[in-house]
Amino acid sequence: MIIEWQLVLTGIVIGVAVAAPIGPINIMCIQRSLKQGFRAGLLTGMGAVLGDGMFAAIAAFSITSVSGLLIGYSNWIEFAGGVFLIGLGLRTLLGETARVPDRESAGIIGNAALVGTTFFMTITNPAMILGFAAFFGSAGGWVDLPSTYWQALALVAAVMAGSFLWWLFLAGTIHGFRHRIGENAIATVNRISGCIFVVFGMAVLLRVITAEYGQW
Repeated sequence: MIIEWQLVLTGIVIGVAVAAPIGPINIMCIQRSLKQGFRAGLLTGMGAVLGDGMFAAIAAFSITSVSGLLIGYSNWIEFAGGVFLIGLGLRTLLGETARVPDRESAGIIGNAALVGTTFFMTITNPAMILGFAAFFGSAGGWVDLPSTYWQALALVAAVMAGSFLWWLFLAGTIHGFRHRIGENAIATVNRISGCIFVVFGMAVLLRVITAEYGQW
């Protein structure tokens, strides 16, 4: 079993590149890190790590039947994601804005919800499969793409590691400023986050409706 370190490094870079762009999940990680602490922010990122790993595996192992199914129903999947984002935004806007003590435990169900929310947000973006395929294809110009099962597995693990490093960095950085920010600022961040979720959700729904029924 030979796994080239260049392949692993490539996977890590791809994982960071996929996770880093600002979007709803980054906003949610920031909001939860400020309100609930480092663990909540990191668990929020872990949902994205699992979703990225799933899409990376589909692309790396060329599971065409699964990718074809997801892309074939992409409009319905994205529609569900858009509705979910709007609901999440309204819940954030109407929910409690007070800061939660670091020591407060969310419990198993609460922790699972932190992970599950962003996992669902990630997998309702089927275009990620094409994104990973494009990343892997462009990387093929300067590194040998996986040719064995173990190399593909190593690439997927490296992508997840890169994504995890980003969320670890983001949650840790925001948590470092958490106690320097007042309650009013936390409440403002929550309201802004809720508005952003609603706007993103409405944009997704508009894109899906436009793609389904054409230009109005």
